[in-house]
Amino acid sequence: MKNFRTGILLFVLAGCIGVTGCAKETEHTSGNNSPSNAESDGIKSKEDKKEDISEKISENDSQFMKDVEEFADGLNLDGIGVQNDSVRVTSYENQNNIVDSYVVLEVVLNQDETIQKKFTGLHKYSISITHGNLFTEDREGFVICMGYHGSNYGASDVYAYEVVKNNGKAELVERLSLRDSEGDNDSRRESSFCLSWLKDEFVFDGEVYFIEELNQDGIRVQFYVDREVPAYIICWKDDEWEIFRDINERMIPEQSFDVFLEDWGEVTFVTCEPYSRFYDFEDATFFLVRDNQILYRFPWQFEDNNLRGHTGAMSDVGAVSFRDINNDKKKDIIIIKYYVVGMGWNGMKPRPFVTIYLAGENEFYLAEEMIADVEEHIEEKDRTIENICNYLKHKE
Repeated sequence: MKNFRTGILLFVLAGCIGVTGCAKETEHTSGNNSPSNAESDGIKSKEDKKEDISEKISENDSQFMKDVEEFADGLNLDGIGVQNDSVRVTSYENQNNIVDSYVVLEVVLNQDETIQKKFTGLHKYSISITHGNLFTEDREGFVICMGYHGSNYGASDVYAYEVVKNNGKAELVERLSLRDSEGDNDSRRESSFCLSWLKDEFVFDGEVYFIEELNQDGIRVQFYVDREVPAYIICWKDDEWEIFRDINERMIPEQSFDVFLEDWGEVTFVTCEPYSRFYDFEDATFFLVRDNQILYRFPWQFEDNNLRGHTGAMSDVGAVSFRDINNDKKKDIIIIKYYVVGMGWNGMKPRPFVTIYLAGENEFYLAEEMIADVEEHIEEKDRTIENICNYLKHKE
């Protein structure tokens, strides 16, 4: 085995981000936040679309004033191959109470079919629309970012939509909802969502972003707490969002190795540190790579790779070893990781914890019982690869 050489660009859909690429947008205004609720949507003909909107405004012309309007046209949202669809987003400010303002989203398909959606809440003073092939290759999706009036954090709501046909009828499907920290209708409320651990943080930017390394469009999302680090890039894959990660950027070279593994052959075992150093409660991630292609991501030791409530904050990966510890003629993997638990007089001193992966058929299993046994019977000061192997050997 030898240390993995730096300089190889490796990219993967996994835990967190940092990429190269460019945003796709039509008309763009910068943004700024508080709650907003998506209300009714429906389909109307081209003839009564303008009349419907004007009715809403004429209810009290002095109370609601059109403030911001953004428009994107020449889109292929319905997948019929003609770029004649459009998106219009208009913000109306309540002159008497800005908290009771609203935004109207209009999607016009084939120049004659209109879908409308209304958002209510605090006045949105900025709007941007970006679009790209987020969900399928044959039609575009779009992202709207709406900035809150008077926010000190530049907070915004970010939504992503796809037009789908259901029994011949066009429907506007909301694929992503990232709202202010008090919002209920938010994708982050689902534990399975790839950015769920950021559920209490303000969003202040979101736009379609072309990922050159994957040759597909994703969404670039920036959170207020992470303004000092690269934005997160998420991609739609197998009907859910995943985070795009630059392995090369997060790789720990001294704990990455070229190795021969049964069922895999010659591969590179890559250790990646947490993406965001502001979120040290994210654990390290491990991959098998060959010829710049990700072959396998090892199972996370903790749910969502989140350390909160478990070991403490991630500090470092201290050792990686490839040993057959269960005598099945396949190399298993022992890893020693260091965490800062923040308890006691030396709470900021990193403490060693153990991770063990047992080889299966073209996969690895987290040996939870074996890990618990080792950590119970081997004191922290004695947790070395050799001591762990010797202990497990004598238990046979």
